[in-house]
Amino acid sequence: MRFSLALVTVAVSTFAFADDTFQVRHATNLNMGDSFVDFTNSGATVANGESSNLCANLYTFDPQEEMVSCCTCSVTPNALQSLSVLKSLISNTLTPAIPTSVVIKVMATNDTTCNAATATSIAHGLLAWGTTLHRNTSTVAPSYEVTETAFTFAELTEAEFTHITSTCGFILANGSGLLIDRWGTRRRGALNHDATKARAFSGQIIQSFRHGLDCERGTRCGWTASPRAAP
Repeated sequence: MRFSLALVTVAVSTFAFADDTFQVRHATNLNMGDSFVDFTNSGATVANGESSNLCANLYTFDPQEEMVSCCTCSVTPNALQSLSVLKSLISNTLTPAIPTSVVIKVMATNDTTCNAATATSIAHGLLAWGTTLHRNTSTVAPSYEVTETAFTFAELTEAEFTHITSTCGFILANGSGLLIDRWGTRRRGALNHDATKARAFSGQIIQSFRHGLDCERGTRCGWTASPRAAP
């Protein structure tokens, strides 16, 4: 009796499961007060016998599904990084529209150079928490209370990976200008600030794309963009 062995090749995607490599959280009621996000590196990714630095690549979306900012931050093992949503993530939109609620996605990599548009080497070990304001409906006068929870692990599909990195690349190429970090250091960004040219380049109406920023400065985060110069 002849038996034939059928070999089945199963392609397992790099982005197959919900884990700490890709995490999601929201921040609401930003018109009433700030929200904050905090990151640490547990040291789970090891290279050459030592825990690796991680890149926290952040992608911020408004309620209309538009990416309004992207930035990256180096997180060393056991360090703590904190970012203000108002001052770091939505501090200077390209158009006057500033969202009062956002969805924040963070992807962890251990790339040699942190860049949210060219992130490649997905890595484990990033842990994230965030605060947000919620309306207290039990009081007569309007009041808001702060809650803090961990980011939620999510599945990173290849389609989503391509979407967030390519859209971030567009922002970096067409929204960056003269950047001023929170310590006053200046550097020149990529191309131009012209929203009309940005719309023509993308082939669609862009309501609230923000200057794409590289948040990294050593192990610190917090780049903000200067006001757009008059044409």
